[in-house]
Amino acid sequence: MPGHDTRRAGHGPAHSPARRARDRRRVIAPAGWRQRWRPPAWLVLIVIAACDRGAGGGRPNEATAGDSAAVRAACATWFGAVEAGDVERAMPVLAPDVVFETPSGDSLVGHQGVREALGAFLETYVERITWALEIVALGADSATVRVREETTAWPRAGGEAVRVRGWHTGYLRRADGGWLIVRDISTLDEPPEPAPDAGPSRARDAIILGNIVGFGAIAVLDLWGMASGARQLTSVFAIIHLLFTIAFIGVGRRSMSGQAS
Repeated sequence: MPGHDTRRAGHGPAHSPARRARDRRRVIAPAGWRQRWRPPAWLVLIVIAACDRGAGGGRPNEATAGDSAAVRAACATWFGAVEAGDVERAMPVLAPDVVFETPSGDSLVGHQGVREALGAFLETYVERITWALEIVALGADSATVRVREETTAWPRAGGEAVRVRGWHTGYLRRADGGWLIVRDISTLDEPPEPAPDAGPSRARDAIILGNIVGFGAIAVLDLWGMASGARQLTSVFAIIHLLFTIAFIGVGRRSMSGQAS
């Protein structure tokens, strides 16, 4: 019939499989939608933020001022413990797998390795440490520090002091309770040198004075107890504490004589 559109009647190539597939696509997604639609900026920002939270668990990528202070505090605890001669005080800021690389090439590994080597050294020497720290790198979970150190060490048995100058490169990692030292590499500017200008060890004098005061006070209490009718055993303790007090007074007098000479 003239004027009859065979495509609308369902005849001819208009309803071929390929044409029907194109028609379905037009119903699902109108032609040109990819060119016309753009996601709003706020939606893009929300997606990016969600991806960041999913990848990092909400932790910021950069360290804070509090992290810097915590890193410095961990290093200060280490140096303070060494200077005080208290090995156990240093353990909380050391990772269980910590490694100390010494200038001699030896390595102290783990808490036990540090206890044995450092403990033996501190039984022989009393140290006074001057140090200055620079944080070289600080991230969310790791830190690198550079420390300038000058140490003067006095033999506990008496004798001339020695002085050591050098550098530490320290590596720390974040832990639940703060920051832990995981590795320390130390180098010396030069071999240890005598330090005749260092004078006597103030720490040794403090130890002697502390023992004199402590044992003397206990002896006084024992004598007070004897006067108040305490058991006879109290007199034994009073004699022992008096003897300790007299012994430390003698050690102190010899120390002062050595300083004067």
